[in-house]
Amino acid sequence: MAGSELRPKSGRATDAYDYSPLSEHGNIRLIRLMGHKDKGAPIQCQLFEYPLQEPGQGAHLYEALSYVWGSEEDNQPICIQEPDGKGDTFLAPRRLYVTQNLYAALLHIRNRLLDRVLWIDAICINQEDNKEKEQQVQFMAKIYASANRVIVWLGEASSDTDGAFEALCKYATKEQISSSTPRPVLALLERPWFRRIWVLQEVAVARQILIKCGPDEVDGLVFCSGLDASKLPYDTYPDLRTLVPPITYLIRHVTFWPQSRTSHPDVPHSLAIRPLGQLADMYHTREAKNLVDKVYALLGIGFCDPTKLSADYEATWEVVFEKLIKLSLSDQVSVGVWGDKRGVAVIRGKGRVLGMVSSIRVDDTRGDIQHIGITWKNAHGGFDTGGHRESLFPLQASAKAVHKGDAICLLKGAVEPTIIRLCNDYSVIIMIQASLARTDSKWSEQIPASPTDLVLVWDW
Repeated sequence: MAGSELRPKSGRATDAYDYSPLSEHGNIRLIRLMGHKDKGAPIQCQLFEYPLQEPGQGAHLYEALSYVWGSEEDNQPICIQEPDGKGDTFLAPRRLYVTQNLYAALLHIRNRLLDRVLWIDAICINQEDNKEKEQQVQFMAKIYASANRVIVWLGEASSDTDGAFEALCKYATKEQISSSTPRPVLALLERPWFRRIWVLQEVAVARQILIKCGPDEVDGLVFCSGLDASKLPYDTYPDLRTLVPPITYLIRHVTFWPQSRTSHPDVPHSLAIRPLGQLADMYHTREAKNLVDKVYALLGIGFCDPTKLSADYEATWEVVFEKLIKLSLSDQVSVGVWGDKRGVAVIRGKGRVLGMVSSIRVDDTRGDIQHIGITWKNAHGGFDTGGHRESLFPLQASAKAVHKGDAICLLKGAVEPTIIRLCNDYSVIIMIQASLARTDSKWSEQIPASPTDLVLVWDW
């Protein structure tokens, strides 16, 4: 969901498509992609309004596209046919410009003989209307959850990815045993789609997933099974650990998520996997063209009070960032932005260090869990280095790696502890909302009576 308008460099064309407002709240637009026998023929389609029903009504007969917008240089026109309102005839086609990557996706998705009904954000949402974007963002999880299938478009095929899908299928079916991950598979995982933050909810709520790269395609579950069997070299490519397991974990659970597709009482149309602050800890290093989308993209899979934070494209990033921080910690902290670094917040509040991280074990089979050991402070303010007071916790995965020696602190008014890394006159936030298991209340027993002033820096 980008906020920029797609248009040719010379400005708005005289035959540009003009959106009509949606007639009812909760309605969406769908695109009918017209079939054509000629693979290179111009893209022709129709846009129509569609009433999205309440959850629990079953799959709807459209597919939703998950993709990266890509460069907005040399945008390509698609022709949109509009009915004249008098029958089955149409007015002269209008043009809508889309990115080259989306145009390529449409060419590969288009059927030779049959029309195909799709939902695609850049086409089905009026990108010039911020109010419509805000409304549609609230329905994003519902749109993807209601689709019969989600199509993941990784981009055009290239020589460095040739054979990647074939290898993954062989690994998944055990036709071939992997001693090391083939280079084409690693090249495929370097595609921008895996770094995009919006894809998280798009695959998390999907009923079925088809992954495409150029003309090649593979089922989402087969893709994940193949990656598991290919023995990804996380030690050699550490960035893969924060990119791949969270995605494959969400795809792998597509058969289970439908049981959870009821709206959280405070967040309509959300899967509500985790609190928003925890999801921000896990995914804030992923990419979005608009900084506010790093928060809004998580609304469909996280839960928070929508009266405190919801999609608002008129709000500045600084306002959105502050709201997220106070939701994750408490209203008792003060928040500022560090100079001209818009993605860095300075947080001041009262709190105390409760303990330190004494052990870490990452679970590569799941994309949402790591296991940490915490040594608590003793009555004299020191740490029990003998390990007699260590507590073990399953903790949500984090975009920033937790290290031994990181401190566990609790800010005044916060419900969950924060993991920080001590520096000279401030501390860096590693996890703003560490969800320590409530079944083990040792951490809450460590809360001191006299908090001190803390200065924390959260770098996105």
